[in-house]
Amino acid sequence: MLALAIPNGGHISMGRKDFSGTAGAVHGLEVEYFPFDRREMNIDIDKTKEKIEKLAKEGNSPKLAMFGGSLFLFPHPVRELVDVIHGAGAKVAYDAAHVAGLIAGGRFQDPLREGADAVSLSTHKTLFGPQGGAVISFQNYSEQIKKATFPSNTSNHHLHNLAGKAIAFAEMLQFGKEYAGQVIENA
Repeated sequence: MLALAIPNGGHISMGRKDFSGTAGAVHGLEVEYFPFDRREMNIDIDKTKEKIEKLAKEGNSPKLAMFGGSLFLFPHPVRELVDVIHGAGAKVAYDAAHVAGLIAGGRFQDPLREGADAVSLSTHKTLFGPQGGAVISFQNYSEQIKKATFPSNTSNHHLHNLAGKAIAFAEMLQFGKEYAGQVIENA
């Protein structure tokens, strides 16, 4: 899998085994990191294309490219890299845990419409509901996501906070643009 390195804002769940990252240590995935431009504070598009082509030539094409992370200041280049990633036979995912409210409020990138196959998110950070998470995607992936999620990763959905999430989502529909704008202004 390709992911953002932890020092570059990537989440520990996307880390290599030798750094005790969940992807490597728990799931046994080989993790390659997106080349990162520290001056621009973002994924380097040209070097990433070169890396994917090099991995493919070595017979080690990535199966998954995971954008997003715990800390990122700018939209990731999903649109700019999706064709080369899909061309290598990989799926594109996006970790929107920290920016879901900004996406819902129309103030950040829209990863699904930029080519991501699936988006994971938290329901309690910039999307201001009770603690939880969600995976959103297109219909053609729905059965795969359902089977991968239940019962292997989760066995219930905590009915006690479902109403709180419904209210938060309704408020986001009503006030999301203003809310996301205020979050950006405050930052």
